[in-house]
Amino acid sequence: MRLIRSRNTLVAALFILVLSCFSGTAFSQQVTYYDFDTPQANPSQASFQCSANTAPAGTLFCFNDGTGAALNPSFFSDTFPAIIDPITTDNPPVAASHFAVQMTPAQNFQNSSMWFSVPQKVSTGFTSYFAFKLNPAPGTITADGIAFVLQNATGNGSPFLCQETGSGLSVVGGDGGCIGYGGIDNSLAIEFDTYRNAWDPSDNGDSLNDNHIAIQNCGAGEPNAPDHTGPCLVNLTVGTEPVPAIIDPLPLTGTTLADGNVHQVVIEYSGPNESNPNLLQIFIDSPFVAGTHTPVPGTLPVLSGVYDIGANLNLINSGTANDSAYVGFTSATGGSEEQQEIMAWTFTPHISVTQVQPISPPGQPTVFPFGSHVYAATYPPDAPPATGIDMVVTASAITPQLFSQLISNGPFSGSQCQVYDDTGGNCIVYSVSCVNTATNTVTQCPATDATNPITLKTAFDNSIQPISPGFIQGDPFFSPVASISGDGATATVTCTGDCSVAPNQTVTVAATSIPGFNGAITVLTANATTPNTFTFASTVSGSATGGYLTSNNEQNIFVSYSTQRIDGTIIGKSINFGSDFVALSLTTAPTGLSISAPGVIYGATAVVTVTATSVLGSPAGNIQLVVDGGAPLSAPLSNGVAVFNLTGLAAGPHTLSASYPPAGGFQGNTATGSIVITPAGPIATLSPSSVDFGTLYVGNIGVKTVTLSNTGQASMTVQDPFLFDVGNGDSNEFIALNLCPRSLAAGRSCTFYLAFYAGPKYNQQTAILKVSDSAPGSPQSVPLTATVINPVASFSPNSLRFGSVRLGSSTRSNVVLTNTGATSLTISGINVAGGVSGEFTQSSSCAATLAPRAQCTIPITFAPARSGARSAYLNVTDNASGGSQQVSLSGTGVGAP
Repeated sequence: MRLIRSRNTLVAALFILVLSCFSGTAFSQQVTYYDFDTPQANPSQASFQCSANTAPAGTLFCFNDGTGAALNPSFFSDTFPAIIDPITTDNPPVAASHFAVQMTPAQNFQNSSMWFSVPQKVSTGFTSYFAFKLNPAPGTITADGIAFVLQNATGNGSPFLCQETGSGLSVVGGDGGCIGYGGIDNSLAIEFDTYRNAWDPSDNGDSLNDNHIAIQNCGAGEPNAPDHTGPCLVNLTVGTEPVPAIIDPLPLTGTTLADGNVHQVVIEYSGPNESNPNLLQIFIDSPFVAGTHTPVPGTLPVLSGVYDIGANLNLINSGTANDSAYVGFTSATGGSEEQQEIMAWTFTPHISVTQVQPISPPGQPTVFPFGSHVYAATYPPDAPPATGIDMVVTASAITPQLFSQLISNGPFSGSQCQVYDDTGGNCIVYSVSCVNTATNTVTQCPATDATNPITLKTAFDNSIQPISPGFIQGDPFFSPVASISGDGATATVTCTGDCSVAPNQTVTVAATSIPGFNGAITVLTANATTPNTFTFASTVSGSATGGYLTSNNEQNIFVSYSTQRIDGTIIGKSINFGSDFVALSLTTAPTGLSISAPGVIYGATAVVTVTATSVLGSPAGNIQLVVDGGAPLSAPLSNGVAVFNLTGLAAGPHTLSASYPPAGGFQGNTATGSIVITPAGPIATLSPSSVDFGTLYVGNIGVKTVTLSNTGQASMTVQDPFLFDVGNGDSNEFIALNLCPRSLAAGRSCTFYLAFYAGPKYNQQTAILKVSDSAPGSPQSVPLTATVINPVASFSPNSLRFGSVRLGSSTRSNVVLTNTGATSLTISGINVAGGVSGEFTQSSSCAATLAPRAQCTIPITFAPARSGARSAYLNVTDNASGGSQQVSLSGTGVGAP
């Protein structure tokens, strides 16, 4: 929501005109967009006398306190912080005094509800932004909080803990912990609870200062309840797992939500037909895209998961589907006192919304109020009479991807629509057609000519200004398709309104139910008698429904944001476009520039990149770069980056200045940087960058090579390398042999041989090879490592003889293993093998590692199975030289058992 300022006279005048002239139709199913200043100026728009399903004409909200005494909610003036109103023209936004809705005063045992007077489409997806402030009475603890509620209550509420009063527009739930929604049947509540009641088993002793958000729904038609341990706590599906929809947002919001500060919430529900079906997300106090109330990309919601609202509420039939519910807020206090205030609220269904008005006489505007979005069409005074013709205006939310398809074959191909507040990541575009008042059949709108065209106005408060050199705002920009039927040769298109096409015109069809009909087509036949149909050549047979097509009126789009009649106003008048309206950036100007260049360059060439950023997506256009104050160079932006290949640079420092030149009244941006050029010379590189000789036994030698390359542009003088100790290393055990010439030509390489002698210094040895040369950065270095080990496995005895052993009996003897080496002996296996290994068994007590001079015992048991000489061997696998050692085993089997 944006707060309407007094200086925005166009906005205020048109909106007041809507309220005074179209009070019976202004508040239909629509993109709703409200501040509370205007209802305060006309209190009849908020009524306590709403019946269950009917509100008096012109009523925006229905207020209820459960008694009919009209005590709360109520309007009152408060100071709104700048964060609620991000409009960029304030530069920066400022605090101001505006009216808010006080849901409950700081009194005990209060409950209230506020419902928008017309059911809204909820199952198809929606976005809602609101700001609230909860302020406990001085000296008291926090009370119970507020809830955002969808409901179609019949009055069949709970007779127990939380009790309901009324139904539909007159419904309100219980006070205290019921938060005004408890007891309301057939409702879904997103509660912002600042006091968890002691009767709640999940209280965990935290009843004095609770601060959680939860989603409650007891099922279609059932009375709601705030008990978070029962079946009413919603489970959101995350991946394939159900996750309870309750979160304590203390890390985000401080001690409590009831802190007297303004908190901002965005609720996104994708509906069943978007890219992430039925995804419900709740953001609180998130960072917003500049100038909007849209969370910045990548912002994490406090709650997120899949939940099918249509399956969990009994929805109202809106005329085409069971998809609607009453939308609003409830609140309550109990024994504690808390002032609960809604400061701003928007609710935007993700659907197409149509309004029909008789065309006003020439020279008088035909006004279409979509909340505070006002769309107006005025025919010139000399236009043909419009008697008996109604104008149809449809506001549709479409995805940026679909928008790109619609313009893919037109003059604006590649452009992107600007996504604004309250659209759930979609664009909102308007489509216009006319119908015969008597027959409701599609007819042509009254004709105009190029010198005296129809005047189109859109008015509402700014959010983001259009960016130079232009934006797209068409009338109509696209035409919705009712059906396409093909016989294999030709296809007939039927539009829901005027197709606005002509023979031989190329248009684009997108999002129909048969893919073969989508894409660029050429109109064969079209005529004024049936403006809602035309034909085109097609080999596809069958019938498709839905979708859109571009219109020839795309050529009437305004393409410059400068001092001209871009919206029918006089030259030089400032324009109020932005917020939730449709706009398309033809060239998105950057809001920031940065230069990236190497600090020091060897040679006469350099690659410099300039990166452009914008709050509205990837910028386009050309960037200029000036080197040392010379003539500007130009390069196009691609994905926000312009690349400059600079050549012929002299040695020394150079200054750089990048700019996005002013265009169409847009103020350009600049950035500065520098580079330093040094004369062309040698460049030394060593490969590999490090050398590891691995593990060697004492007395062994390892050999490696290192290559020195001159990748520069001049010969390089090479000196003998030298070795440098690091850590506990000993460079004396490393040897370097230089096979490089004294002068290494540009582009050539040479080799150093490195050897390591494993002397009696054990474990890891380290050193650094350093090469001195005439290249920058000399000497170049390569770290060297090697590991020396000397484990020795010794056995006592070296062979084991058991002598004669009678068959059926056994005897045992031991072999002692000692590590007589200087480093640890690692044992990986002990077993008996060879010969009659099954008659000799071992039961080792040896650990996996034997330290130097450590020993262990290996018991061997001999149990002969046959008479005569028997033999095998004990095998020990380890890290000693050779990898394994053996101890021979022998004995003789004698006699019978």
